[in-house]
Amino acid sequence: MQRKVISYQQAPGEGIPEDDLEIIQKENPDFMCLPEYFFVGENVNTPIETAEQTAQNKEWLADLSRRLDCVVIGGSMVEKVQDKLHNTCFIYSKGAEVGFYRKRNPFGREATFGISPGKDLQVLELDGVRVGVLICADVLIPGIFKEMRAFKPQIIFCPTTSPFREDDTVEAKKERDLKIFVTGAHESCAYVVKTCAAGNLMNRRLQGRSLIAAPWGVIRRVDFAREDKKQILTATLNLRMLKNWRGEVPEMTPADWEFDFERKDRYPQ
Repeated sequence: MQRKVISYQQAPGEGIPEDDLEIIQKENPDFMCLPEYFFVGENVNTPIETAEQTAQNKEWLADLSRRLDCVVIGGSMVEKVQDKLHNTCFIYSKGAEVGFYRKRNPFGREATFGISPGKDLQVLELDGVRVGVLICADVLIPGIFKEMRAFKPQIIFCPTTSPFREDDTVEAKKERDLKIFVTGAHESCAYVVKTCAAGNLMNRRLQGRSLIAAPWGVIRRVDFAREDKKQILTATLNLRMLKNWRGEVPEMTPADWEFDFERKDRYPQ
């Protein structure tokens, strides 16, 4: 069993241009993930300014999932619940809201903006696939991927914003990706789809290191030279291969491993 996923790296507030939508439609994805704070425009001083746009943004996600005929992991937006604000990812399938997840680990300036932590992890059964969500700094919570593993996810989507680091090196970025996302995929026994924002957020430069990882290594990643650019990152995930990794199906033959190890950027375990 295979499922096609798209990680759509884009600057916050820029939306999805029509030509990109046409490309995505031709890819015919089963799942598409947007970045954290996808709806926060360049001139916004704090994300809480967008809290009143939640209903409008959710309707846009519904229309997008209907047009693409797939599951859309809606990045994140500021949601007001009674007297609290949350950084929330809403999930839509073919026009209908099917779930949401509230960030558990508000990071950096988020707490000063008044963003409250969410409480619960969950995994949803969508299109025959067990899907979980972690938002950005949630992946830094010790043991979070092992905690997620108890829910038996097959794909974990991670809408993210990553700050630009002036003195960063390719080697350091690879090491962080290995330590956090490949290890996270290994510990959760799931594919991990990290979707970064590019450009700027609240006058701060971002680096878009979107990637798609398996428990055995990185499958796809954005080219390091294009971290500041919009990117459509696509991969077809083999769920039978994942079940084999978990020991849930009989041993597969080499012909079953539909994975080009020579072409992909891979970390051995």
